[in-house]
Amino acid sequence: MTDSERQLVDLYLDGVLPESEQALLFQRLETDPEALVYLASRTQLNVDLRRSFKRRKLQQTAVAGAATSTVRQPRFVWLSWRPLTAAAAGIVLGMFCTSMLFAYAVPRLQPLVNHALALANAGFEESVAPTPDGVPVRYALWSGDFAEIVEAQQGIRPREGRRMLRFLRSDSTVSPEPEKNFHGNLYQVVDMRSYRNEIADGQASVDWSAWFNWVPGDGEKGMKFMTSVWAFTGDTSILPVNWKDHLYLETAKNSRTINVDDTPQQWRQIAGRMIVPPDTDFLVIELKAMPNSPAQGVGPYRFSGCFADDVQLILQTHSRQQSAAKRSATY
Repeated sequence: MTDSERQLVDLYLDGVLPESEQALLFQRLETDPEALVYLASRTQLNVDLRRSFKRRKLQQTAVAGAATSTVRQPRFVWLSWRPLTAAAAGIVLGMFCTSMLFAYAVPRLQPLVNHALALANAGFEESVAPTPDGVPVRYALWSGDFAEIVEAQQGIRPREGRRMLRFLRSDSTVSPEPEKNFHGNLYQVVDMRSYRNEIADGQASVDWSAWFNWVPGDGEKGMKFMTSVWAFTGDTSILPVNWKDHLYLETAKNSRTINVDDTPQQWRQIAGRMIVPPDTDFLVIELKAMPNSPAQGVGPYRFSGCFADDVQLILQTHSRQQSAAKRSATY
């Protein structure tokens, strides 16, 4: 693995790799086992740090009881401190090179295997509106802030099929302070338990994408759209409190944002890739609309014409030859 490949991995995980260079990185990950192992090692480091933070957070909560802390704990950003992780990732690789995570000396990787994850109503062709009940705890449904599913309107035709999602308001039936909300969110929980064997080596990844469109309303000076994917271990019942209390219990996260102030009424895609930690039980995908300069006043914000369509989640894994040089785990 070359230094330039390591730099591409670092920039991508720091969220600053230009889109023009992401295709080159993905191509190298598919053909260079060492690059994939390096990416997995950085992912495992992030998982360990987040688990440590989670344990400390839960301990602090238990001590504090029902009291509400006024000091917000710092969040572990997705490996954004490059000098530290460059050294620490090497330490992690050295410590765990004989563990199960790196049980293959130089894996003989076969062509990628794509698994289309079961994302319910991914193209919004079913006319049933998403539930406005905030972050869901059930699989296979869209829930979040007020939204609807519509056919072509305001000069916008769906990206695919006959229908698309339209963001309506920036609040839900469970919004704690709707008057302070100015962004619309929609979530879906995706069950990953049936893929435990496929992700066990720590080198599986999920490719995600979504399309967005915007029709400017009176006073609107631009709109941002964001798509995020989180990985979690445990039960989905943790999700509402995770968002409400900013617990950051996820083991991995990947986000991308676009600004469409210069290209209204044109479909724009947001896409990304995330390594899936081997103990992932479920993923959460989020679609978000955010006005650049909301008008002065109180929320909730009412979107004039914000649309989403054609959401995709693809799990990529490597099939391996059983004759690969496999070492016994040593602890």
